[in-house]
Amino acid sequence: MFDLMGFLGVGNWVAQQIVSLINQFGWAIITMSIITTILSGGSLSVWTASADYIVAVVLNYLKRNLWLQAIAW
Repeated sequence: MFDLMGFLGVGNWVAQQIVSLINQFGWAIITMSIITTILSGGSLSVWTASADYIVAVVLNYLKRNLWLQAIAW
């Protein structure tokens, strides 16, 4: 994950914005990915499962008040 973010040039500010969006819309993102999987007939299931995992991990960090850990992850 760190290699990919470094390769894409995602900086600290962008990571903070992503975590902020996940904090506000986390469960909505998971719900939309489930609906997307159903509508696509399962063809997007790998993508949505990985997106769900990322959102769930970040939400878990935020629930435990680990904001900086969520940004670093």
